[in-house]
Amino acid sequence: MRFGDFNFHMARGELKRGEEIVRLTDRERDMLRLLAATPGETVPRQALAGPGGSTGERAVDVQINRLRRKVERDSANPLFVQTVRGVGYRLVTTP
Repeated sequence: MRFGDFNFHMARGELKRGEEIVRLTDRERDMLRLLAATPGETVPRQALAGPGGSTGERAVDVQINRLRRKVERDSANPLFVQTVRGVGYRLVTTP
């Protein structure tokens, strides 16, 4: 899957910018997989929290912000990982 300058290989959980591999934590990789599985659709915070919703909603927000710092040119004005207020997040593949 491509978005912006990035290519995400879902099966391997590998994110590349050009030929450079972007290092992701396990949580960032899991969240990106969930978002990439349904591009353009909103993924609820509870789904991003992990199995059984073991992670709180605020922790999800923190992890999303860390992911944004890796994939956005301006993480304060994200083009790819967008917030859907009160619901969750969505991955936009063509901003």
